Amino acid sequence: MKNSVPKTVAIFLKTVIVTVIAFICLIFGTVGAFAGEPEVKQFTGVIDDLRVCLQLVIDDSGNISGAYYYEKTGGDLYISGWMDEGEIINLIEGVAASFTGKLRGRLFSLDNTAYIAGYWTDPDESRRLPFVLVESSEFDTKSVDDIIGTYTLEVGPHQADINITKNDDMSFNLSGLALYIGLVSVNTGDIEGTLKLEGNTAVYDDYYCELKLIFFHNSLVVHEVKGPCGGMNVSFSGLYLKNSTD
Repeated sequence: MKNSVPKTVAIFLKTVIVTVIAFICLIFGTVGAFAGEPEVKQFTGVIDDLRVCLQLVIDDSGNISGAYYYEKTGGDLYISGWMDEGEIINLIEGVAASFTGKLRGRLFSLDNTAYIAGYWTDPDESRRLPFVLVESSEFDTKSVDDIIGTYTLEVGPHQADINITKNDDMSFNLSGLALYIGLVSVNTGDIEGTLKLEGNTAVYDDYYCELKLIFFHNSLVVHEVKGPCGGMNVSFSGLYLKNSTD
């Protein structure tokens, strides 16, 4: 008689493995400081028959962070993961231990346009939906009022908040605080000043610290162009989720 692992045990083991992978991606992934200027790509397409818009931030090591939303419901879903040498993209959907799904697909090019095709699955892989995404040349942008609010990054020892407000003259102010929580000390960095906004991209520059900001629906990608912008190991770089609107 062949020994076999009961189905419930197999599902449990898969869930544990995916949870561990998700935890590693979220703690040690690219949502902290980026290594070099990251590549930002935006895709539109469908998961099953539902239209989606997705933004990926890929660093030099193939680590990925990003977000996507369903056009029907809105609300960004955080994703993080990595890209294999064979251009296979592996993404975990969700924040911290509360992940809600996985996306795995191949990145390929056709007529100089990038595509990703694969499958979305729920955490225990009992539900499987096909997806096809095509790179968009125009980034998702909304009214300038939509960028107003507070954005938060919290991954391992890295924490940061960025708040954006609008002045009466239609210019924008930025203020932010970043922390690196070490074993014996907490290092900080703070920024405050005006933003130069063009489309969905903005620049903050106070001579010592320069940041490039890319807005997407209800999230924000920040790249630290010049620094340091605070104490040792402090960085504002990463993917932020919007948590309030003024």
